[in-house]
Amino acid sequence: MRQKKSSLSPVRFVAANFLLFCCLFSGFPPASSAGPAEQCLDCHGIAWDEGRFKVYQHQPFLEQKCRTCHVDSLAAIENPQQGTRQDDSDRSRVKWVERNFSPSLNHWFRFPVPGDDRILFLEANGRRRGNLQEKILLPPLEDLSRYDNDNQPPAISAVGVLEVEKRLFLSAVIGWRSDEPATSLVEYGIGKLNHSTPLNNIYTADHQVAIAGLKSGQDYKYRVISEDFFGNRSVSEEMVLSTGEKFSRLEEPEPEPEAEAEEDEGREEIEIGTEFYQSDGRYLLRITATEPVEMALGTLPAASPGVGDVKADASQQNVRHLLVKDAFHLNISTCYGCHRRYQEGMSHPVNVYPKRGMVIPAEYPTLPDGRMTCSSCHARHSSNQKNRLIKPTNKELCLGCHREMG
Repeated sequence: MRQKKSSLSPVRFVAANFLLFCCLFSGFPPASSAGPAEQCLDCHGIAWDEGRFKVYQHQPFLEQKCRTCHVDSLAAIENPQQGTRQDDSDRSRVKWVERNFSPSLNHWFRFPVPGDDRILFLEANGRRRGNLQEKILLPPLEDLSRYDNDNQPPAISAVGVLEVEKRLFLSAVIGWRSDEPATSLVEYGIGKLNHSTPLNNIYTADHQVAIAGLKSGQDYKYRVISEDFFGNRSVSEEMVLSTGEKFSRLEEPEPEPEAEAEEDEGREEIEIGTEFYQSDGRYLLRITATEPVEMALGTLPAASPGVGDVKADASQQNVRHLLVKDAFHLNISTCYGCHRRYQEGMSHPVNVYPKRGMVIPAEYPTLPDGRMTCSSCHARHSSNQKNRLIKPTNKELCLGCHREMG
């Protein structure tokens, strides 16, 4: 039987495929991209060109909603033609003194008298009630109650294992109390104390430290260490952590509010309180919050001209640039805004330092001080790997750092 010839000639076939190619890969931005993103792409078009043809794309990147992740919500421009809000102007002049990246209800800062800068600038970042900025006039040091070095180390008590659980890795939580605000660190190991957790510089009297990457069915030695503001250091006696059975004595966290509830205009906002002390010629500041927050402390000059105008090019044209998030918030906090279920142990730990002796490959981005972030494993904009991983397979991704598991 004679086969029926195709009615599509070679010329028509080539033309049809050429038109299909143009439609799919012409590079025209989606219709929703017109507007604010165009301002970003004027300078950052390379990032768009590098990622737009990859298979798996981050939804805000695909929709060219750059501000969703990159712009500081406290400094967002309501109308780009009218410049920034007052908060933007203030924040751009801040001399940052210190940041506590671990969420807590209590934050302590000890800092020298800041010269002529008599205004403190506080920035709290919460995961439930948003963010808060507050300016406080610094009181005269000599008027404050004293909190001086007593040359006594913190008294440690109630040391124990609060949890042993298997999530992505087998992990444990060690808890203890101290009779004064102090830092937190745990040394541990099988047979000898040859590992330690990163130092947690949040000064607190109630300590909880997580240890990840433990082996099942083992008895670990451990001890806890706390140090007060003045360097007085306490070390507990050695104790035993058994990973043979899983359990948890941790209090259940309060449920996250529903997304709809968060959008209500009448929702409660973060509130903070401050207590000032003088401590050996320095300021000592305690900040309390109504929910666990990350806290940053800076100073503002009493009066100085605003800044923020960036010279775009040799033409001297001034461009008002949005204030973008710092590396920590861009690569960790922002991710939790949408991916909350990964926050509590369902993924690799973030905001942690590598174990002693571990070498992190250059292609695994970290914060400047070496801490791991969500972007250490996931490409920010797009990837040809599922879940936007930076490696083709989960095994290859893990072995990049955990070579001992190969």
